[in-house]
Amino acid sequence: MTAATVHAVPVKWDTAAIEAQLHARYPRVLLWWSNLNASWMAMVLRPTSHPVGDELLEAATPAELEQRLAAAGVRPIHPPQSPPVPGTGGMVAGIWSPPTPPPQPQRVAPLPPRRERPERPERPGPPKRPERPRRRGWLARLLDRFTYTGEDWDW
Repeated sequence: MTAATVHAVPVKWDTAAIEAQLHARYPRVLLWWSNLNASWMAMVLRPTSHPVGDELLEAATPAELEQRLAAAGVRPIHPPQSPPVPGTGGMVAGIWSPPTPPPQPQRVAPLPPRRERPERPERPGPPKRPERPRRRGWLARLLDRFTYTGEDWDW
């Protein structure tokens, strides 16, 4: 990192929003904010047959990153944002234009109540097998022969 990319005053950005805007404009480029060196990073991946190959770009600001992407030959998908339109909440021709209120959701009629299902008669299930005592293995039967009753071993 060079001295030109270091900020004299820490800048607080909404990195998630800026990253989303950059991803929308450059969907084929890997973009991220690096907390390690406090800069914007971009990885331009190119086909293996390309003479330049892949490039890792670093910039101090999102605008500088866009300039470096343009210098690397990456074109944005969407043009930059146009000036504010009346009714969107910005300055238009020097006059404040408040945002238009969002449209009110239309009320949907409630669904009719569900119809009750008729009760089904109880069907007899398959016959149940009688309970048998659980069979124990040969080791458990052998150990049962040698039990300690408290006073002496019972052989």
